[in-house]
Amino acid sequence: MKEKILREIYDDNLKEKIRLKRLENGKVIFTAVPVGKMNDNVVCMEKPMLAHIRLTSMCNLNCSYCYAHDNSKTKDMSDEQLFQLIELCNEKGIMNITWTGGEPLLRDIFIQALNKANKCGINQTVLTNGKLLNQLELKDIPKENLTFQISLNNVWENLSYIDDVIKNARMLVKKSYNVMITVMMKVIDISRVENLIKKLVAYEIPSVRFGVEIFVGGLKDEDMNEYEMNIKKMFGDLYDLREQYRDKINIFYQFDKIRYINTGFPKRFLICEAGTTQIYIDNNGDVYPCPLFKANKEFYCGNVFLQSWEELWKSSPMQKFRVIKECSGCEYQCMVWCRALVYGKNKNLYGKSPYCLHRLDANY
Repeated sequence: MKEKILREIYDDNLKEKIRLKRLENGKVIFTAVPVGKMNDNVVCMEKPMLAHIRLTSMCNLNCSYCYAHDNSKTKDMSDEQLFQLIELCNEKGIMNITWTGGEPLLRDIFIQALNKANKCGINQTVLTNGKLLNQLELKDIPKENLTFQISLNNVWENLSYIDDVIKNARMLVKKSYNVMITVMMKVIDISRVENLIKKLVAYEIPSVRFGVEIFVGGLKDEDMNEYEMNIKKMFGDLYDLREQYRDKINIFYQFDKIRYINTGFPKRFLICEAGTTQIYIDNNGDVYPCPLFKANKEFYCGNVFLQSWEELWKSSPMQKFRVIKECSGCEYQCMVWCRALVYGKNKNLYGKSPYCLHRLDANY
C-alpha cells in the first residue's frame, strides 16, 4: 500500500495545512504543515475537523452508565437528512466522522452511510457494542480508513456474556479491519481484569483500552467520590498487568502519562476536542460541543438543519469550553483532563481533573 494524502484543509487560525494521510502500513494519521505563524492565543480551529454523529437513538442494550441516557425521545434524522449531513461534512472539510448511537448498526442505512463518507476520503470510527457485527455483509464495508471501536458493555457483570462480542471482534481482525476494544473500569478484584485480558489474548485481539466511568448521562445523579477513591487504588496493579502481558496485547489506560510532543496541534486541542476541533451532532441534528454533555441543555448550540455551520461553531456553549485553559506547567498530553470528568464531580467545567496525573502516586 502506497502512502496517500486522503484529505487536506487549510486552517487560518492555526496557519497550517492539515492533512489526513494514510501510511504504507495502512495507519491513518493527521499531520500539520505550517504556512505562517500561529497566534499564541488560538483557542480553536477556524472550523471543526472532527464530527461525532449519533446515527440513531435505538439500542439493543440498556447500560446504566451510558452517556446517551438523557431521557430524550428525539426522532432520528431522516435518511435524506443523513446523506445531506455527510455532504455537509465533506463540504466543510471534516477529516474524521465518529459514528455512535444508541447502536449505529441498527440504522438501516448504516453501510450506505459508511460508503458515502468513505468515497469522500473521510476517515471513520464506528462506536459499537459489537453484538450485531456478525450480521454485517463485510464485503460491502470498506477496510481502509475505518476503525471499529467495540465496547465490552456489562463485561464485569458476566464475563461469558461478551464471548460473542469478542468472537465478532476476532472476525473483523481476521478480515484485516482495524479494531479497538474499550472497557469501562469498575472497582473489582484485579484477577477479574486479568481473566478478561487472558480471554482477549486467546482470541488474538490486538489492543484494548480501559477508561474510568464518567458520571454524566445515566450516572449523572450518582456520587463519584467513592468510585474515584477506590478505582485509583487499582492503578498500580493495572500497570503491573500491562507489563506482564506487554508481548501479547497492547493495553492502554485513560490515565496513562503521555508526554506532549508538538506536532503542530496545540496541546489544549489534543486533551479536549470539544469546541476546539470537534462538533457533536445528535440523532435529530441537535449540536453540542461534546457527546458527553448532550444530557445538559445548557450546552445546546442549535440544530445543524436550522443554523449554519459557522453559527454553530461560534455559539456560546462552544465558547464556554474554549475559555478553559490547560493546567499551567503540565507536560502531559492528558486524557483525564476531560471536562466531563470534572463536571461529573463538581457540576461545573472548571478545575483540575479528579484523576490529575501529577496527583497520582509517583510509583504508578
